[in-house]
Amino acid sequence: MSNKVELKGNVINITEKSGDSAKGTWRRQNIVIRTDNSVKNEIPVGFFNKDLDVKVGDNVTLTAFVGGREYQGKWYLDLDGDTLSVTGKAMTPSDVYQTAVVEDDDLSKLPF
Repeated sequence: MSNKVELKGNVINITEKSGDSAKGTWRRQNIVIRTDNSVKNEIPVGFFNKDLDVKVGDNVTLTAFVGGREYQGKWYLDLDGDTLSVTGKAMTPSDVYQTAVVEDDDLSKLPF
């Protein structure tokens, strides 16, 4: 039985921490994705020392290892990211404008 899972969703938050240790410089990116599941659909996944080209709003497919750890008598679940691929880029305001103009030449229908 493998402890590796695949998740698909939309990136809603990205945080990053970095520092130095005896083994060198490290970086950890924590990405929160929202899945289509109706229950518990916001899932944080940590990526350690990976160069990720991802932005809030991107649709992604990722794999992660499920694990846990004990700290001061309490157990915590961890999802350690393995791979991440962007399946759809977030749209910028200029993308939205250009899409609206291309799809409909009647500018009176634009929301601004």
